[in-house]
Amino acid sequence: MVDPEKIIDKINLDTWFKVLTVASGLILGFSLFLKTQWLSNDTVILFSLGIFLFSLGEWKQFKKFNIPQNIGTGILSVKFEKRKMDYFGLVLNLLGLIIMGFGIKTLF
Repeated sequence: MVDPEKIIDKINLDTWFKVLTVASGLILGFSLFLKTQWLSNDTVILFSLGIFLFSLGEWKQFKKFNIPQNIGTGILSVKFEKRKMDYFGLVLNLLGLIIMGFGIKTLF
């Protein structure tokens, strides 16, 4: 049996784009099967899909680096995340923005 707490710990939702990816994915999943009352399902689906793709593109562009540094007594490994543009992440960002634009268009 899979323990949900272990899954949540492995995802490590510590930045805004990771939280938005999970939240918009859940909203997208629910909007495919449940009817919303205050907005049309098309609008909710387009917004959540756009936000999901945009935040997934941001997640793709943040790379983890591990830099070993000599501190005199030994080697210390420094880990950090840095945003590094790549083609696929940029395509996901643009596609997400375009789909969110279509979501705004369905409101009017």
